This record gives sequence, structure tokens and C-alpha cells, in this order.
Amino acid sequence: KDQSYFLSSVPRNSFQNVLFPVGHLTKDNVRILARKAGLITADKKDSTGICFIGKKKRFGNFLESYIEPMSGYFICEETGQ
Repeated sequence: KDQSYFLSSVPRNSFQNVLFPVGHLTKDNVRILARKAGLITADKKDSTGICFIGKKKRFGNFLESYIEPMSGYFICEETGQ
């Protein structure tokens, strides 16, 4: 997930002990490293929301303001169903 917008607002000195980038790592690899480092967020549930929409708006309403609704089916990329 791209957190650039959030990170741009964090004071630079907050990152003196942070190693970037981790973009070459999968989420599973990052979680393994987090567990080894004893981070409490290592097994935190993944976020499935879109933080910038906010709690009051629905995802469908958000999308409709940017793309025209179309009829059709959702197809799972992994299974093809």
C-alpha cells in the first residue's frame, strides 16, 4: 500500500531509525521481519478500507463520483469465477 501521503506529513526526525524502502518485500516478508523485531503490529489485521474516504461515505458513492456506473459481473482474478 502506498502511504506516501501520510508519510509526507510526519516530521523527518521521526524516521532516524527507519530503513526504507521495503517495496521489494512482500507483505508476508515484512510481517516476518516485524515478528523478529518484536513489533506489536506484526500480526495486526490488514486494513481493507480506504482511509481517505472516511467513515461517513460509502465506497460505492465514492466511486460513482469518479467513474460512470456500468452493469456487469465481478470476476475473481485468482479463480476466474
